[in-house]
Amino acid sequence: MAQLFDGPIMAKIINTCCHGAIVSMAQLFDGPIMDEVVQKLDKLSAAVATFLHLVKDAKQEHQEQQLELYRARETGSLPKNDLIGRGKEKEFVMNWLRNSSNKYQTTLYGNISLLCIVSHGGMGKTTLLQHIHEDEMTKEFDRKFCVCVSNNFDVKKVIADMLESLKKERPHLETLEALMHLLM
Repeated sequence: MAQLFDGPIMAKIINTCCHGAIVSMAQLFDGPIMDEVVQKLDKLSAAVATFLHLVKDAKQEHQEQQLELYRARETGSLPKNDLIGRGKEKEFVMNWLRNSSNKYQTTLYGNISLLCIVSHGGMGKTTLLQHIHEDEMTKEFDRKFCVCVSNNFDVKKVIADMLESLKKERPHLETLEALMHLLM
């Protein structure tokens, strides 16, 4: 913008204002000067349009990558990898499963125990649990299932995944309360 008002144009505006004469914008920017301004505005407009198009494309690509990552992270109960260096952790979880306590039993939920395994991605949490899920010791449990809880946590999706895993059919319920009622 500073380039537009450098030199003779600015001098003409100052000169006009100082002498008290009223000059219209059409008189000031008539001819080649106005053409130059219009050309610069056209270039700016094209650059903004290109930028907005790039932003839109980047946003769409990011959404597609997130969806692809989400689909890739969906895991089943069958181990896909060997369990290397996690023997102690597997034994700890197996002992926890064998010795779960009844002292926290409530009338609403019965004897539900929960063990959270949290760590950075790629540390072997899923592989560890897949191996535990398929271990002979866990065959004695009435119900067992694996669901993926991702960074984009959606409690309704997690509960629906649990129900689908248990009943081999996706529930067609929309509310959290209805899903939770089916889970109990």
